[in-house]
Amino acid sequence: MREKLLAFLEQFEGKPITWGKDDCTASAALWLRENGIKVRTQPYSTRDEGQAIIQKHGSLVDLWDWALAETGVCQRFGDVPELGDIAVIETRLMGQVGVICGSGGVCAWRKAHGGFFWIAPRSFVKVWAIS
Repeated sequence: MREKLLAFLEQFEGKPITWGKDDCTASAALWLRENGIKVRTQPYSTRDEGQAIIQKHGSLVDLWDWALAETGVCQRFGDVPELGDIAVIETRLMGQVGVICGSGGVCAWRKAHGGFFWIAPRSFVKVWAIS
């Protein structure tokens, strides 16, 4: 799983985000598809359109619950997510964002100007188990 995740993340290195294609939430959806999970998504092409979809569902967690409703992917309980899980975390500057979980509670968060950076969130709003 580690090598698969690193190869997945590497393809975004140096590529600025495209809203609705590979931003923080869309890249988590791509990771799910990479793992054979057919997640539902709604099209958007700007940050404002993405935020409107989140608001329509109530929150980013509610949007992800909707997106994963028919996939068999369930919430992971416990203190630390597992490698390859996806999660919503709370950030000071950006509010809630989607991430892909690495080892030991460290997560990959999509950078606006290319690639991902690793973040150790203070807490997880919700984690979904991929394995």
